[in-house]
This record gives sequence, C-alpha cells and structure tokens, in this order.
Amino acid sequence: MKKLLLNATLAAAMAVPAMSAQDLKIETKWVFGVEDMVASPVPGLDGNWSGTQTTNPAYNADATCSRFGVGKDGKIITTDHTRNALIAFDNHGVSLYATIPSRVDGKWNGTAVSTDDAGNVIFNYCFTSAQKSSQEWGVLDANGTITNVTLSTPLSEVGIESRLDIISHIIGDVTSEEGGIGYATLQNSGKVIMFHFKGDGTKVTSLTAKANPETLDMLAALATDSQLAVPTPKYFTVAETLAKNPEQQFYLPLGKLNSQDLLDGFMVNYENGYLSPLFGFGNRGYLTVNKFKLGGEEYIVRNYVADSNPDAEVLNGWINVMQYGIFDMQGKCVATWTGSQYSNGFGMGTITVEQVDDNTVNVYPFVATGSAHASTATEPGIYGAMFTVSLTS
Repeated sequence: MKKLLLNATLAAAMAVPAMSAQDLKIETKWVFGVEDMVASPVPGLDGNWSGTQTTNPAYNADATCSRFGVGKDGKIITTDHTRNALIAFDNHGVSLYATIPSRVDGKWNGTAVSTDDAGNVIFNYCFTSAQKSSQEWGVLDANGTITNVTLSTPLSEVGIESRLDIISHIIGDVTSEEGGIGYATLQNSGKVIMFHFKGDGTKVTSLTAKANPETLDMLAALATDSQLAVPTPKYFTVAETLAKNPEQQFYLPLGKLNSQDLLDGFMVNYENGYLSPLFGFGNRGYLTVNKFKLGGEEYIVRNYVADSNPDAEVLNGWINVMQYGIFDMQGKCVATWTGSQYSNGFGMGTITVEQVDDNTVNVYPFVATGSAHASTATEPGIYGAMFTVSLTS
C-alpha cells in the first residue's frame, strides 16, 4: 500500500548519506531566441500545436512545433507537425533532423521526443489520437533508420485511454536485449506509466508498459495538468531499476501549472510503494526535472530563481524565463545558470540532460509558447539554450 509521508524531513525522505561538496563549473554554449537577456520566442517555429495557423494574416509561420524538446549532440530536437518531421535547432538556426513516416493517414507525428543512453531518438506518433499516442512509437538510430514498434498491451485494457504528450529520458539502450526504460504521465489519468523498450541488439523489437499501481492523488489535489508533469528515473541503469519495483522508481515534479500559487520546489520521491514529498528543489512552475551524476555524486536540475536575485519576486511570476538551479540530493542549490531574465511569451518547457562523461553533462532548456502573453501580444514561437555542468578538478 502506498504510504504518504507528509511530514518527512528532506534528509529522511532522501535517505542518503551526507556527501562532500564538489565544485561545479557552468559554461553557456549557446542561446536561441534571446536578446539582451529577454527571451523573444522565434516566429516561424510556431508553438500553435493545434495544427491551425494563426489568424493574423501578417504572421507567416511555416511549422507547428511541439511544446517539448530533447537535447542531443549540441542541438535541441523537437517535432514539426506541418512537415511530419523531427527538426533540430541551435544558435545557428533550424534544420531538418528526420522525416517521420505517418503511421495513420491524416494524423500528425506525436509530441513526445526522448533519447536513450545509446543516443537513439525515441518518439511517439498520432498526437490527435489519445490511445495511439501511447501505443505507436518510432526509434531513430545513429544510421538514420526508423524502426516502428507498437505497445504489446494497449493501456485501454487497464482503464487508461488518455493522451501522452511527453516521456522522460530513457535509461539504457532500446535496441539491446536488456532494453531501455522511460516514464510518462498520461492526461488526467493520475498514474505514472513505465515504458520498457527491448531489442535484439540491432533494433527495437518490442514495447511493454506498466502503470503505477496507486493513483497519485496529489496530481488531482494540486490541479496539476498531469500529462505535462515529467517523471525522471531514480536510477541510471536498467538492471538497477528492474531489481526494484520498476514502475515505482521515479521523481515527479508537482505544482499548479501557470499559477502564482506554486509549492516551493515540490517534488515526489516514489520508491517501492512509498511516496515522500520533497521541498526546495527549484521554485518555479515548470513541471519538468532531470537527474544526473558527476564524479559519482547525484544532482537534480530544475527551474529556479535565487532569493538573492534582486528581481526574484518579479521573476517568479514569469513561468518560462530560463533560470535553473543545480541541487545536490540534500536539496542544497550548488550552482545556478541564467539564459534570460524575462520573457515576452508564455508557454511550456522541458529540461533534458545529456551525459558526456563522468565529469561533464550537457543541459538543454527548451520552451515553446503556445499562445501570446497577455501583456505583450507576442506571436507563438520557441526558444532554448545549451549549457554544460562539469567538475572543476
């Protein structure tokens, strides 16, 4: 049975020994769609994912892009619903990454895009079909070959027919026999789903899924738009995850989307049926979080505005400015990065991490503005960045 530890201290909730502090270095590699510390979503990459172009005749968008992106090889990859493709961008501009063959006539590619530890790109199909958005998947390998895979047991058989918008980073290699594992929440289902891709050593061959056995009541209680809350795996290997109860090994960020009434860095630590709330990991409204390891120590990256910042009160009111904190597993912010202080758009973002080696990771903030901010009349668009976090010695 699920156990909710409402009054758990942070240290008890994490249940990890104290670690010696490491010195971290943060270096900005590029920023896209920002000028003079103000993020201005780039038009022509239209955040209007409904599939219809804006009614403004002066605005000539040539793409409808997903709200979600994933970093890989120095660029951010997202979906283009107009061309049914994956596109990539950095500060030099936008390029076609891969054309996606439609699996259902008249349906777009989906919105979920992820990578695994081997560098494969995983994406879903059929954004406009709730059931197929969790059932139909594709895997793009390093050679540019796309292999399609269908979920072996439709989630409708366990009473879930909600749309899937985004999936976490997938640990492992989806083309290997051991496979790869990622997590997702489905719209209004109140459950976290574990997806296990498996292969034959050359390509992905099967896909199974398990639902977390307990409804996460907090999702509904906090009015969280649950398909946008992105769980991140607790462990870094498939073997370690499978040795536990794999459908229950995740961190899940919570909070009221697009609201000033946010809980301070609230995140769920779910392990082996025990749900513990964690506080202090970030303080902003994005429902995304990522975990990485440097020099053998683990860290969390999440949206954050330091209290010492003179504009902290104002900045907390802007959901999609690019400001992030690196937290150790005791909840201490050990480093920060700022890509923009303000934004003239209003949308949804993701944070993804790419492990370079034991001492360096690449971090990719991505934001797509699905509608203009009321005070700016900004057209929809996207912006993003890449920065590295590394050990100084």
